[in-house]
Amino acid sequence: MTVAPLVQQPLLAAVASCREVLAAVADAQPLYLSTAEKEELLLQTTRLVAQVEELRLRTLADAGDIAVVHGARDTAAWLAHAAHLDPAPARADLHLAHGLEARPRVAEAMRAGAVTSAQARVITAAVDALPERLGPDLAADAEARLVDYAAEFAPAELRRLGRRI
Repeated sequence: MTVAPLVQQPLLAAVASCREVLAAVADAQPLYLSTAEKEELLLQTTRLVAQVEELRLRTLADAGDIAVVHGARDTAAWLAHAAHLDPAPARADLHLAHGLEARPRVAEAMRAGAVTSAQARVITAAVDALPERLGPDLAADAEARLVDYAAEFAPAELRRLGRRI
């Protein structure tokens, strides 16, 4: 009698796969890469970090049940305790996670690796700071423009652009 292997949830499988692949090259040194390869590695790992961070934040936004099960104030408090993180940044991450739920273009750009978490914080804050009287269409347009600007501008510059939008 053969037993069929258990199918792992796709998100958990993807994370496990990434960790395995990175573990396989853990001892490889970038010292031996060409300058062009180092440039590409830095850009690609920055994009990868944004993608992983978006998944983590998406999960954090939808994990209120964890706080309930563990009797924590919120998921950020539980994560700070369980992962030995500083509570203030964990709360800021939870705030960003909920901000991304309201800003799908920013979340999508992070998911694609086109926007970093620092840029996402700035963009969501800038759009959230717009007066409500301007309406949702203008907010959506501002979000789209700032996401486009993220390809060219760092968080500090995006912050200035966001204040003027």
